Amino acid sequence: MKKIFTVGIVFFCIVQNIFAQLDEASKLVLKKAEKGDAKSQLYMGRLYADGTKGVVQDFKKAAEWWQKAADQKYPEAYNLLAGLYSRGAGVECSPQKAFELWVEAAKLGNAQAKFNLGVCYINALGVEKDLNKAYKYWMEASNDGDMVAQFNIGVSFINGTHINKNPQKGIEILNLSAQAGYMPAQEAMAGFYYRGMGLIQDRKKAMELWEAAAKQGSVLSCQNLAQIYFNGEDVKKDMKKFAEWTFRAAQFGDAESQYNIALCFEKGEGVEKDIASAKKYFELSAAQGFKEAQEKLKKLKEQDEEI
Repeated sequence: MKKIFTVGIVFFCIVQNIFAQLDEASKLVLKKAEKGDAKSQLYMGRLYADGTKGVVQDFKKAAEWWQKAADQKYPEAYNLLAGLYSRGAGVECSPQKAFELWVEAAKLGNAQAKFNLGVCYINALGVEKDLNKAYKYWMEASNDGDMVAQFNIGVSFINGTHINKNPQKGIEILNLSAQAGYMPAQEAMAGFYYRGMGLIQDRKKAMELWEAAAKQGSVLSCQNLAQIYFNGEDVKKDMKKFAEWTFRAAQFGDAESQYNIALCFEKGEGVEKDIASAKKYFELSAAQGFKEAQEKLKKLKEQDEEI
């Protein structure tokens, strides 16, 4: 195995049509939004932004609803509206306008807006680049519980990037991000637990974190779990489990895992022997340029020609 580690009437008709498609709960929210309830206006904006509950995706409409909520000083509306301006979705693209809206949201305590301001200062989006201000906003966002900011600040403490190096504090903050469900933090914390770096070694906890991250689409975590079961490290060697996690990584599009699961299908290790499936995954892996898979297909072709 390869190792892995109108206007009037027309407008009215449109509204009525949309109203008819909403579920009962959303109809009530629409009525409240039309009467000026900011939270309901925020919700309607989300419906248009996501294109859910019978509403056709329309970022312009989303912006209109979020602007109504922002006019009432609703923090999250500022934050979401800024996101539209940052990428020009339903509104004219304006990094400066986005920055200004995030500033307003941050003043009202929105943690995600603080994180976004950090990104603005890091990448000079709508403002001059300023790493000190970037990390200041990320620290504030981290303290307010933003899990992505916690990850960034945690890593910064561990590496001493624009912050005085403090690995222990970094791991503590990183752990908060992992507990909140942020996949990269779960991956990192699993590694620390597995190796016993900066905390007491706990490989069972490491596997739990890798499993949580794997379920969110982490190829690395799938590979690590597969490798543990393949080697029988702290668990009984289990080719069925190896194949299970390898197959999941292969489904996420990882070429190496596609090659490995193809081998499993070819040999019937951890899965029922299935030559058609083996060939399928060899081809998927090879199409991504994985050398071993390309060589394997070449040999299989030569064997077919000899028969």
